[in-house]
Amino acid sequence: MIDIDNFKIVNDTYGHDIGDIVLKNLTKLIQNNIRKTDFFFRIGGEEFLILFPQTTIENAHKALEDLRKKINATVMDEKNNLFITVSMGLTQIKEKDDTTLLFKRADDNLYYSKRHGKDKITKG
Repeated sequence: MIDIDNFKIVNDTYGHDIGDIVLKNLTKLIQNNIRKTDFFFRIGGEEFLILFPQTTIENAHKALEDLRKKINATVMDEKNNLFITVSMGLTQIKEKDDTTLLFKRADDNLYYSKRHGKDKITKG
């Protein structure tokens, strides 16, 4: 799971039109930097989900870390020279998981990242 850090501040400072530009540019960046076999979804507001099929948690972590760095280095709105950061929660499917447990664990990891400094990935 991926969540834009301080997105409310972006909307409050620059307006919702700029917030929409940020969402669109982030979406393009992510789509252009994942494999064709990966699945990418917007799950609400400024939250996104990437599924990495047949990938170890270590390789998924590396892919997300590379993506996080690219996001940090990319201007999301040229007019305002606006950069963003994201927090991420990473997990893997475990035996006897259902979708509720899987998403709760990813969400818990995401919010751990947010509570502990943002702009990071928590896995578990």
